[in-house]
Amino acid sequence: MKIPQVHMGDFDYDLPESQIRKRPLEVRSQSRLVIQKDSEVYFHDAFEHLNKYLNQGDMIIGNASKVVPARMFFQKESGAVIEILCLSPHEMPYAEAFSQTTKVTFSAYIGNSKKWKTGTVTCTLNNLTITAERKGSTKDAFIIEFSWNHSIPFSQVLEACGKVPIPPYFEREEELVDRSRYQTVFAKWEGSVAAPTAGLHYDQLVLERLKSGGVNFEYLTLHVGAGTFKPVTTDVISGHEMHNESFEVSKELIQQLIEAKGKRIAAGTTSLRALESLYWLAYLLRSGDRSMFIPQWLPYQHDLQWTGNDALIYLLQYMNENGLAHLAAKTEICIVPGYEFKICQALQTNFHQPKSTLLLLIAAILGKEWKNLYAFAIQEKLAFLSYGDTMLLDIK
Repeated sequence: MKIPQVHMGDFDYDLPESQIRKRPLEVRSQSRLVIQKDSEVYFHDAFEHLNKYLNQGDMIIGNASKVVPARMFFQKESGAVIEILCLSPHEMPYAEAFSQTTKVTFSAYIGNSKKWKTGTVTCTLNNLTITAERKGSTKDAFIIEFSWNHSIPFSQVLEACGKVPIPPYFEREEELVDRSRYQTVFAKWEGSVAAPTAGLHYDQLVLERLKSGGVNFEYLTLHVGAGTFKPVTTDVISGHEMHNESFEVSKELIQQLIEAKGKRIAAGTTSLRALESLYWLAYLLRSGDRSMFIPQWLPYQHDLQWTGNDALIYLLQYMNENGLAHLAAKTEICIVPGYEFKICQALQTNFHQPKSTLLLLIAAILGKEWKNLYAFAIQEKLAFLSYGDTMLLDIK
């Protein structure tokens, strides 16, 4: 298999500005859910009725990553304002980094970076003062050391001084409602700088109805990075450099995936990328590669006869042999037309931006039929992007 030569111009469409929902609905589950009736026929219902379209034994896997208020504003002695967006801990696990009580180092983006090349900048709120110092850079980010004057976890520092990094297409600043609504009801593990938006539609009513209908809802964790908004600037996708994201799955989840009686349904593209990455993680481990890193084009360079269950069973055996309760890895996997799905049988996801890697993922499921689906959504005045409506797609 070869790296796909997918032309981005084939994945453009006109998205009306009026159909980008920039603030959340009052009730999460009142968003619309698009369903495939036949391969080319669609209709929509309220998301609260999701259970009507699933069967006993189906399994939904959501992303339990929690969005952190990772956007902070500092000042130089000159008065210049410097914006810092924390991306991920530098050479430290997420949980350990957020629990640090004196100082911690993160990779980060810097606004006005030309105005701050040396020295420190500070952010003061009430009696809490945070100091930031540049320590170097990587290929696409800066290394920043933060220190603060009270013995509290870094997670509390961000809660006190940070802002939720809502998407740029909202064209507004963070509002109080975003603190709760740009977050899933099942968010648990801190680390994302963008919400796993397919999960925003779930509330306790939906989760209870799913449980009553015999649909199992389980969780993994993939920390969504700012790279999810990275535009594709090349004409052909093979020239695009995919961002990497950290994910973690439990041994219990691997076991449940193996034993699932119905469809394995990813709640969101982040869950799907993590689940599909498990297949390739198993391949790497079996090959003796312990890097726990899945390169973006690996799935297109090997034609394996393993089934998804073969890979999951291998991972379970690997975890048992090594006394592991969890598997942690990083993935750059890029799912585009030509990809063969190994683990997931369905996807619930929002409507994505033109010429984006996420739209390519939809096309990997639907082929050219994605155009009819999106035309239907536009005609029906459905809402797009992070706070928008959603759909449920079978993976053939």
